[in-house]
Amino acid sequence: MKCVCISFGFTDHHRVGLPGSSPIQLPFFYILLLISVGIYIIMTLIVNSNMGLAFRAIGQNLLAARTSGVNPTRYKVINWTIACAVAGLLGGFYAHFIGILTPDLMHFRHTVEVLALAYIGGRGSLWGGLIASFLMTPVFQYLKSLMEIRLILYGFLLVLVMMYYPQGLAGAFLWLGKWIGRRGKNNGGKK
Repeated sequence: MKCVCISFGFTDHHRVGLPGSSPIQLPFFYILLLISVGIYIIMTLIVNSNMGLAFRAIGQNLLAARTSGVNPTRYKVINWTIACAVAGLLGGFYAHFIGILTPDLMHFRHTVEVLALAYIGGRGSLWGGLIASFLMTPVFQYLKSLMEIRLILYGFLLVLVMMYYPQGLAGAFLWLGKWIGRRGKNNGGKK
């Protein structure tokens, strides 16, 4: 999402490393879109497979998963391998997009932003994280002017989401869909 915001000029960040390049880089956008769709499809297939069932079982109750025959160590290694492969692919793309990598680009605050997006989207939801990234990345870019105070705001937002919306945006959208469905059924029967 950060690459998309930079590409379409939603930030004051400009490309470094490649002189004379335009901040609008549509080829990067289309490549990133293709990579993102591919990763989303692969992750959806994994989540809906037996491996995804094992991941959910381990995440909910490790002892119960082990008792039912799931090898937690094996699935944790698989999980880390998949996460590292995706991070490596996207990190390579990001390095090519930016042109030069410095330690400041991978600062702790970026980890906090990603964590906030994951929890705002909904723990265990693929599409919730996607919606959260589209809604919250421009907000995060706007908050960059607040410097280090924004980390406190991220923490406050995380606490609010964990306390009041533990399922995140995904849970909120599912609840809203059910509510609209019930309301439609109730109004549909009245004449």
